[in-house]
Amino acid sequence: MIISDTERFAGYHTEDYRDDSAQVTQVASSVGSLGGNVSLTAGGAYTQSASNVVAAKDVSIRAASIDILTANDTHSASSQDDTLKFGVFARVKSPLIDLINNVDAARNSDGRLSAMQGMAAVANGYQTASAISSVAQKGGSGSLVTVEAGVGYATSTEQYKGSSQTSQGSTISGGGNVSLTTTQRDLHVVQGNLKAGDTLRLDSARDLVLEAGKSTASEQSEGSNAGVEVGVGVSVGAQTGVYVYAQASVGNHKSDAQNTTWQNTQLAGQNISLTSQGDTTLRGAVAKADRIDVQTGGDLTIESLQDTSNIQS
Repeated sequence: MIISDTERFAGYHTEDYRDDSAQVTQVASSVGSLGGNVSLTAGGAYTQSASNVVAAKDVSIRAASIDILTANDTHSASSQDDTLKFGVFARVKSPLIDLINNVDAARNSDGRLSAMQGMAAVANGYQTASAISSVAQKGGSGSLVTVEAGVGYATSTEQYKGSSQTSQGSTISGGGNVSLTTTQRDLHVVQGNLKAGDTLRLDSARDLVLEAGKSTASEQSEGSNAGVEVGVGVSVGAQTGVYVYAQASVGNHKSDAQNTTWQNTQLAGQNISLTSQGDTTLRGAVAKADRIDVQTGGDLTIESLQDTSNIQS
């Protein structure tokens, strides 16, 4: 079995790899008028989730309460990889091999990023060449070539879990006026894209809440490895000879990453009018117009939300 260009393995080898994934993608529904108006009226609640209402002219939505909500695209994946090797390991180590690899890396680099990588490869090559020169000189220390062969085992386990939820909002758009009116309760918009060619009017009988949609992603990975090997080696160079070696290793790693991003509610029109008999809250909302009028019977709150990223390892 070839482990790398300079390392070989012969013996018992087993690998067990398992993975699983699932995905859900939202497909938006649409209600539209290509040449006229759209008027939607409900005696009770009006709810719109990750869908579209569009009209060439006016859009009017009137209900006891209005909720413009998001729906999430979801994705999850997990995997586990278990390996075990038991047998004979053989390897060759030499600064000559390192020099060749560094020269190849410098030759194959192009572009700005690759140029920097090439410079690093050249620097590494220079250090390697200096080491070779030191070995060649009388009185130098180190080995020009080392060959090792031994018996041992190596085992490793790698686990990964990842998931994401990406919020998809709704669009309400009209070439003329767009109005959303509640007659009894709140008007609530999450990650809405509300656009009017003329006037955009939101009128709530109680609270008016405009806020951002939330998307999250998380990744967890962990792994462990262990190995034992005993054998003999031969070195050629300033230090030439045969030696016996024994080595053991145990290691593990773990990482956890959590990310949260916000997608703002967007309001656009020539004029924007926001009216509520209760409180008015803009929490992750952007309004753009020539004129914006806000009338609230209670408190007015304007708040920005911050994307966050947390990585632990």
